[in-house]
Amino acid sequence: HPKVRAGLAGALSGLGRMDEAADYLKEAIDRRIGVPAAYNDLVQTRKFTEEPEELQSILRELGNPKLGSEAAQQLHLAAGKVLNDLK
Repeated sequence: HPKVRAGLAGALSGLGRMDEAADYLKEAIDRRIGVPAAYNDLVQTRKFTEEPEELQSILRELGNPKLGSEAAQQLHLAAGKVLNDLK
């Protein structure tokens, strides 16, 4: 169930098990389940020193004209976190 997987990713992240949390979040993105929130949570699992492929995916998602404001907010937060790390 999608909410269970999201909860598990959050629990793993809270325990510092970032790689495992990232695996669940990537699976959610691949399955198109809660994509904006999953990207926002995924970028919190590590610090970026070079541009990740996820950034381009996030920007593509932002180009969706059917994207709601809450989803756009999640994606903007995710992109901003990546770009802030790259400073």
